[in-house]
Amino acid sequence: MAGIQVLQCSSENLGDLLLKSDPRLLMRSEKEVLKQMESIAVIKVAIGITRTELMRVIQDNDEAFRTFVTRVRGKAETCCFETSVDCTCGKTIIADYTEEVIKDVMIAGISDVDIRREVIGIQEIQSRSVNDIVSLVESREVGRQATCGNHSVAAVSTFKQLKRNESQKSPCPGCSKCSTHTRREKLVGIRNRSSNV
Repeated sequence: MAGIQVLQCSSENLGDLLLKSDPRLLMRSEKEVLKQMESIAVIKVAIGITRTELMRVIQDNDEAFRTFVTRVRGKAETCCFETSVDCTCGKTIIADYTEEVIKDVMIAGISDVDIRREVIGIQEIQSRSVNDIVSLVESREVGRQATCGNHSVAAVSTFKQLKRNESQKSPCPGCSKCSTHTRREKLVGIRNRSSNV
């Protein structure tokens, strides 16, 4: 009976595929239905492919570092970074090294070259936690954004200052168009008038 409930929770298309693959599926147990469902719905991808894709992940230019790390973690969790080690006591120990790979990929994938160079140069960076590295990079990004913003404000201020200075030019004697001409243009105009006489 539990198999029917599992089947009812699936999408209509998946349910149809399951029933076509095994018309007696409704009589099977929950575990059997789930196993059949996995065999049809899940496309297995070689671990080598997912690991290669993970190693190529880099931070997008406008992507927050924390969002990038979340993307890296999601990809790394599907890569099965485990190895087995035989202990001297005779037991086999499974060692999961996913966190170490996440650190490597997130540091190598930092989009800002200066921040990446600085982080790579920090002694013992691999001994820090993922959250510590995220905080470190985010503080550098905030600093970069603050300094980039000041340059544009300074440029705007300089532009406005030049416009203000231009509008405050003192008029030349005898010229009715002083507000739109510079002193040099006026002198050229005066020379042209005197040569015509």
